[in-house]
Amino acid sequence: IVLDSGILYFKILPWLWQKCGDLSRHAAFNTKDEIWHTLAFLGVVMICDEVCKLPSSLYRTFVIEAHHGFNKQTIWSFFKDELKGIALAILIAPPIVAAIIVIVQKGGLYFIIYLWGFAF
Repeated sequence: IVLDSGILYFKILPWLWQKCGDLSRHAAFNTKDEIWHTLAFLGVVMICDEVCKLPSSLYRTFVIEAHHGFNKQTIWSFFKDELKGIALAILIAPPIVAAIIVIVQKGGLYFIIYLWGFAF
């Protein structure tokens, strides 16, 4: 809650959105392309989220679960599983996010119905 409150109070997300737009322009992507801008933003947010939740995840896995006898995981397998999750997110998220952006851009007044149909 403290981290989320700080992000909201200091307006980190709008600042990060602007910086990702600058990154998209410097990477020679089309500056009008909202898809690349959004993917860059979500990538940075995902990396920051993984870094922030790593200490608590390590503590939960190797201290709390080990104390109660539930942990059968090694540190190597923990990081291997984390990397697999990140790789899956990198493969699955961009096409879905791009499709959502296109539906919102081209959907008109009924884009919410099209998004609902896309979700199911």
